[in-house]
Amino acid sequence: MYNQSAKETSQDQHNNSDETYTDSFSDTEHKNKSFHLFDRYVSNMAALKLYRITDMFNETAGQMDHPQHWFHFSSITFIPNAKIKYSKVGGPDDGSVYFEPSLLPMIGKTLATNNVIRIQITVKNIESRLLRDFYVYTEMIVSIESTYSDSSSITVIANMRLFMNKYFKIEWADIKPQAFIPNVGWQAIEEVLYKNPSMINTFRSLSRDDNSNANFNSIGANMMNDYSSQNNAEKFEAITKFRSNFEVFRNVSIYGTHDDIMRVMQIGNVVSAMKNIQEYQRLHNIVSPIEAFMKTAKEFKERQKEEDKCTFKEMSGLKTPDRKRARNTNEDHDTIYVDSSTPSPESAPQTSSEYFKQEPGTKRRKTK
Repeated sequence: MYNQSAKETSQDQHNNSDETYTDSFSDTEHKNKSFHLFDRYVSNMAALKLYRITDMFNETAGQMDHPQHWFHFSSITFIPNAKIKYSKVGGPDDGSVYFEPSLLPMIGKTLATNNVIRIQITVKNIESRLLRDFYVYTEMIVSIESTYSDSSSITVIANMRLFMNKYFKIEWADIKPQAFIPNVGWQAIEEVLYKNPSMINTFRSLSRDDNSNANFNSIGANMMNDYSSQNNAEKFEAITKFRSNFEVFRNVSIYGTHDDIMRVMQIGNVVSAMKNIQEYQRLHNIVSPIEAFMKTAKEFKERQKEEDKCTFKEMSGLKTPDRKRARNTNEDHDTIYVDSSTPSPESAPQTSSEYFKQEPGTKRRKTK
């Protein structure tokens, strides 16, 4: 009797433990499923916010030099102390510039001065995820098309990463251009040929069949090579002269943007750095701004050395990853490609602070 009751008690305890384990497992599964649904909901809300931002930005026709338009756009899109990073096409991080959204009115004014009448943004391949600190991390491919007054345009294809707070306002944006594509429409070509009839005669003379067999038989091989080089030089000169008539080919920098825009962003980069030094001076009660600058530079160098050591330890024994080539399905355009690494959703940080650690001289800012 005693052994039978002991077996029954042991069996009941075992069943109760199985039920408890099953209940805890089901609760964990339910929580994971709930978080997955919440993550999906927040990601969809972030995508909708980005589409709304895109629609607002695309309303720049006729408002490029209106500061009110850009102030309204910045107040809805960014937090007041947001940071925007714009990298050189295919270049290292030291070729990047940082500026704040308050610089957008000046950028719009500069674009209008350079005969840019409209900017269109297209986003695709949006990948969002909710981080542990409830920031939304988003990666996407952005196409920025600037149209000039002569109907010529330039399209910059870039990878973009950003952080959005719980109010779906952008706190940090990282724009890395991969390629830029100049484009000239038929209307612009017809207008140039109408205003410069001499261009027609230039291309007509270059299209003649000067390399006939009779000419080849009458001259030697060396003379033929010299003639071919001279002919190619004349063609290149004619094409360069023809391209100089379009706004899109004037003063385009290696960043894929206008030189004047890069100067404005570089000024914004200096102003942003000065604001950081001023904030450092205020927090540490430093009287001399030069002393604050020297201490900031010293801390930056020390932090950079520590990051380089950590990077060397992590990368030792590993192969260098292949660099992917920027692709475009339309090969008929005058596309300028560069090599650069494309970010992947798997490399997304778990928290926003992990990403900000990778940016030297950048600190998390508290938002209200």
